[in-house]
Amino acid sequence: MLKIKAPLKKLSAAVALGLFAGTASASVSIYDTFPFGYSGGESLVAPFFEGGEPDWAAGRFTVDPFNCPNGCLLDSVRLSLASGGHFSGDLVSLKDSSGNDGISLAVYSNNFLGGDSHIPGDKLFDLSIPDSFVQLEHFGGNDVWFDAPSQDPNEAALLQPNTAYWLFLSNESLSFPIEWSYNGAGHDGQYYAAYWNPLGAHGSPYLFEVMGTSCTSCSAPVSHVPVPGAIWLMGTAMIGLVTSWRRKLA
Repeated sequence: MLKIKAPLKKLSAAVALGLFAGTASASVSIYDTFPFGYSGGESLVAPFFEGGEPDWAAGRFTVDPFNCPNGCLLDSVRLSLASGGHFSGDLVSLKDSSGNDGISLAVYSNNFLGGDSHIPGDKLFDLSIPDSFVQLEHFGGNDVWFDAPSQDPNEAALLQPNTAYWLFLSNESLSFPIEWSYNGAGHDGQYYAAYWNPLGAHGSPYLFEVMGTSCTSCSAPVSHVPVPGAIWLMGTAMIGLVTSWRRKLA
């Protein structure tokens, strides 16, 4: 029977503990506009006719490199929502009459148009829609949590540091308006867009919070190297190997 010496056991335990500590991390707030406070709500209605465009609203956020130095895995999102067709104490179902998700919440990339113009770019991934929420407040909104899809911690993190993204909310098929709370005052660095202002605007952010886990084992985003550059790099490496081999022979 193979025996492992005590120092090796201690080393193995230390390595295992280090790996565990390197991958385990608590969920942190990446971006939060709730402290701005409530001043109104953006009312979003579903299309009246099949094939119509649903009302939508989007809020821009950036990823803080202090909390996400290597990027963050998205855990959940909190929105301040209310229903335009329910009273205080009502259970608001987010399923339509067919049992499908009546709203959609997704993360989009940022499209910078120059100057103060930022708009949602391409959709990156969808968040899970909860079945319902209790409407405790109509004016002031209600905290509604949306879970993110599972992500591979060994791949590039979904949310990269110093990068802007958008939360994109739309009313796909609910029979009542859904309202996303906002703050009416202007705030530097805040951008929003809506179905009536698709080119985006500066200030007056929607109320939301993005939660994530700092990724210590995530790989760097894939960088596409042009083919000529890749060939040049490979050629340089081969020359270095040949030179080293000749020196050893000498």
